[in-house]
Amino acid sequence: MQKLAHYRKSCPALQTGKMTRYLPQDGIYVYFRHDENKTVMVILSQNEQPKAILTKRFVEQLQGFSSGKNVLDDAVIPDISYLKVPPMSVQVIELQ
Repeated sequence: MQKLAHYRKSCPALQTGKMTRYLPQDGIYVYFRHDENKTVMVILSQNEQPKAILTKRFVEQLQGFSSGKNVLDDAVIPDISYLKVPPMSVQVIELQ
């Protein structure tokens, strides 16, 4: 939680950026916070089993981005077109 709180404090897109939400699908809710400098994708899963999502339904927000970094564990995500979502989890991905 401390890492996420620090990231939020240092990321204007999360503080004052616009929010784009998508309807939940298959137990997964996705929204984006974005400004002119940064776009952050947040994925919330209510599933008790791992799921995978194809991100092509978020094309408006992903335009110009091909990779990302998971803010919570600093893992690099080389291809954001297909994401594995752990059960009962939250992922915060800074798009790159």
